[in-house]
Amino acid sequence: MPWSPQLTVEELTAAAAEAKKAGRVAAIHAEGEQGIANAIEAGADTIEHCNQLTPALASKMAERGIFMVPTLAWFFNVAEAAPSAAFGEEYIRKGKFMAKCSTRSIALAREAGVKIAAGTDTGAPLVPHNSLRRELELLVRLGFSPLEAIEAATKTAVEAMRMDKLVGSLEPGKFADLIAVGGDPAVDIRALYDLRLVVKGGRLLTDPSLPYP
Repeated sequence: MPWSPQLTVEELTAAAAEAKKAGRVAAIHAEGEQGIANAIEAGADTIEHCNQLTPALASKMAERGIFMVPTLAWFFNVAEAAPSAAFGEEYIRKGKFMAKCSTRSIALAREAGVKIAAGTDTGAPLVPHNSLRRELELLVRLGFSPLEAIEAATKTAVEAMRMDKLVGSLEPGKFADLIAVGGDPAVDIRALYDLRLVVKGGRLLTDPSLPYP
């Protein structure tokens, strides 16, 4: 539960240190206020979820250059789901509560200058592998411009992953990863759903069996 951290600061610190020693990014999942505080103190590079962010914690994240990855698609998809055997009313109630918290946290993070990278809980129920577009829709709903949302999924996301020398923007020397869509996503973010072309590492992907609907 968001108000019951599963790991201590000492445990998180050890894990983060090992990740960094191996040249990896230390990503810590934290929904509740205490969990976020623990992740900050443990030296997280990114904090996933951050639903119950506070102004003080947002300021600390900004000061230390910690990225926020809000994973909005999971919480909002649950919040907007119909009750079923898989998703009971209590589960949906929690989703609605956490989606409301996320809305406030996004505003606090932006006000404090925290860098926000788009990411999802892909693999969880209601969050298939193409959910990043839904994530960007939700960022726009919560105040981002379409271009800011796209940047959160590209430039900012690769900065968070320490991969900005390889991908994230169209520049000489970087992998040629790009898409073409029908319409202008800088005007209407939903244009990303009208996918016309995918290029990965300079190679045109044309196989209709590939998961790029």
